[in-house]
Amino acid sequence: MDPAPQPQSLPDVEVFFCDLCNASVPEQDLQAGKAVRHQGRVIGACCLAALRGTGPAQAAPAAGRAEARTWPLALLVLATVAAGTLHLDQRIESERSERQQELERIAAGVRERTEVLIAMDGAVDSTAEAIRAGIPQLQQQLAALQESLQVMAAGTGRAAQAHDEAVAALRTEVEALARKQVDPLPALQRLEAAVQSLAMQLAELRAQPAQAPAVPQPGAVPPPRQEPSQAPAAGGLPPELAHQVTRLADADPAVRFDAVDELVRSKNPLVAPSLLPLAKDGDLFVRRLAVEGLRHFRAAPCLEALVTALADPEELVRETAWRSLQEMTGQKLPFDAAASREVRARAQKAWADWAEANKATFGTN
Repeated sequence: MDPAPQPQSLPDVEVFFCDLCNASVPEQDLQAGKAVRHQGRVIGACCLAALRGTGPAQAAPAAGRAEARTWPLALLVLATVAAGTLHLDQRIESERSERQQELERIAAGVRERTEVLIAMDGAVDSTAEAIRAGIPQLQQQLAALQESLQVMAAGTGRAAQAHDEAVAALRTEVEALARKQVDPLPALQRLEAAVQSLAMQLAELRAQPAQAPAVPQPGAVPPPRQEPSQAPAAGGLPPELAHQVTRLADADPAVRFDAVDELVRSKNPLVAPSLLPLAKDGDLFVRRLAVEGLRHFRAAPCLEALVTALADPEELVRETAWRSLQEMTGQKLPFDAAASREVRARAQKAWADWAEANKATFGTN
């Protein structure tokens, strides 16, 4: 088999580089053996002679023997240098890639912040422009508000003056009405006394047993009805007690109360007829004091007056009348002054029946 034709090489054409010193290696040196190529690595004549330990002045036979001795060492150095170079290239490439990525990230962050700053700058410019545009309008509104406040202040002063004048006029009118007004208290007191009198009369009617109506005799004149506030004539009394009897008809309840107290403390049996009407007096306290004082006079009229007082409109008077009946009669018939009207009516009837059965002999023994 014919050997493959060798390509026509051009002299002094640099197509290879030494992997140790990076010097150009002509292809003629490779063909002549001045440079070697092993496992993709090229070592030029510049470095091969040093690896072999010979210089250019050595003889040719010695070069062959030296080449045989240094060839393994050259390959080892070449492999070591190639490996170191490869490792160094990989590290340089890795560092370069990392630095490139870091620079890209930094550049991206710078671009992002630049965009944000540009947007903020635009917003600030817009806000400042809006504020500058609104300042004249705000100034106009402030001026209008100041004018409104001045007008309101003037109006408030006039309103305050008008209010003071209206209050003064109203006060004058009230004073005039007060001078013209009639005091209703006396009329109310008279009305209250009349109502109490009617209540006493109704209570007395309810307390009295049912009787057949009296048939008037021809020509008989009924005796005049004695008003509760009028006391009968007190005959045979000492002057001081007679004076107290006259005070029983006084319009002032305090005067009547004091007179009842003086007559009761005297315990004179002659004052009992004068105290009986006061058991129906229009004043609560005068009425209670009279009912309390009648217990000291054992007489049928006093017994009947106390039984009637059990139907008094006031609980205080009813309670006092019951206790006076117990002390006067020694009886223990029950009575609850705070009970309902029906319960009180039944208890009052029991007292009325006892009084009806005993009044003929009551006070004679």
